[in-house]
Amino acid sequence: MYCEAACYQRFGSARSGQDIKTAYSLMLSMGVTFSATMAFAGLGALAFFGNVTDVPSNGFWAMVFDVLPIGFRGLFVAALCAAVMSTIESDWLLFAACSANDIYKGFINKNAPEKQVVMGIRIMVVVFGICTIIGTIFWADGIANAWYYLGGFLFDTFFIPILAGLFYKKKTTAGALVCICYSFVMYLIWEFVLACPFEIPTSIFVFVTGGILYFIVCAITYKGDKNDGDSVKVQEV
Repeated sequence: MYCEAACYQRFGSARSGQDIKTAYSLMLSMGVTFSATMAFAGLGALAFFGNVTDVPSNGFWAMVFDVLPIGFRGLFVAALCAAVMSTIESDWLLFAACSANDIYKGFINKNAPEKQVVMGIRIMVVVFGICTIIGTIFWADGIANAWYYLGGFLFDTFFIPILAGLFYKKKTTAGALVCICYSFVMYLIWEFVLACPFEIPTSIFVFVTGGILYFIVCAITYKGDKNDGDSVKVQEV
């Protein structure tokens, strides 16, 4: 849940690192409640309707079309599609804004005009949209694959920079950027190109090596205690 985009997309409204820590604590508790509710609903669907197919996840849809009357079924599917679209759109906008504003303007072209940044965001929204469409091919055998790939990717890429950014005293922006870029590339290489050598799961390999790289870069680029404590700027978190 520390890596859930719904959490860190709200960083921009925080006034300090302490605000982010407080918000995260609240969102984690709400996330646990939501996840538990979904898990119990899935267990109920599997228990009552899981025998209708060899794919256990289809028990959920069997429950929907067996319990809900005609009309409500359509409303349920429409509401579900709307919720998914809303989540995906916010994720696209978040990652596009981070790519154009935080990475491009923050590191590559610090004097980039606002119009150029906005155009960059629009371009990256299209790029992430295409990547999402292509990525759905891995979901063909069930939603569990989506959780495996997407969850593993988000965890490996963002967990260490976010958690260390909130609590590690000697954090640096360079350490976070290097860790994110390395984890992004290495996850794709280890999972899809090398096909998990030595049967080491991608999440474990990338998480461990990315964490080591993060702390090494932070140790090299750390310049004192001016960023310590809760007075840290939000963009540095």
